[in-house]
Amino acid sequence: FTGEVKERLIGMQAHVTVQRLSGEGIAEYQGLVEQVGRFPGVAGAAPVIESKVLITARRDNGEVDGVLIWGVEPESFHRVSDLHQHLRDEPVLHLGPAEGRRVPGIVLGSYLARRLKVGPGDEVLLMTVANMEVEEALAGVTPKLWPFVVTDTFESGLYQYDDNFAFISLADAQRILLLGDTATTIHIRVTDPDQAVPVRKGLDAELQSLYLVRDWTQHSPELFRWMALEKWVIFIALSLIIVVAAFNIMSNLIM
Repeated sequence: FTGEVKERLIGMQAHVTVQRLSGEGIAEYQGLVEQVGRFPGVAGAAPVIESKVLITARRDNGEVDGVLIWGVEPESFHRVSDLHQHLRDEPVLHLGPAEGRRVPGIVLGSYLARRLKVGPGDEVLLMTVANMEVEEALAGVTPKLWPFVVTDTFESGLYQYDDNFAFISLADAQRILLLGDTATTIHIRVTDPDQAVPVRKGLDAELQSLYLVRDWTQHSPELFRWMALEKWVIFIALSLIIVVAAFNIMSNLIM
């Protein structure tokens, strides 16, 4: 059970992430990707833009929901994520314009798509409020609307991903969020997930505290602590059962 949860949880998340301490975008992200990619124990690295936006189906604007979007490069993201293994149609991430259409593509979680009543070929609208002042929001200025066409859906088996995540291309994320040529996070996959902590410490030392470096054990620490506690409880219970069984066998042999 622990192995299955860990595989699905860290299969979608990065083993190690690198962000700026200030929370600003990383302008030199390509050089940083190459730098961390050469670090011992690192299997791959990719730039990602993480942000929250509003989403609604274009044909029916009655259902508006918040969604966490990741702007990724399909050619590099497969090296740091198992997303391609959970796609419904084919194991290839299509985020460019759909065939015969100028609208860029988006991949939605299966529960999110079901709630919005959309599927491949349907259009959705992403709503952003980038660079909007508080006075403008109070004055009723509407957010910017960005059309996207659903190219695929994914089902990872974890509700928190399937209900809240959407993927678009890195270039589209930069465009709709007005970030320029930057990335907010560098996702890193290590060769051995159990060695993520030493790799994180090594990267933290190499980057000289200029960036915030986190590993997968820091994203969901309570979950893994509970599973570790569960292991000890099961070990104690099974040990008591074995002791009782051994005592019964010994008493029968003595008698």
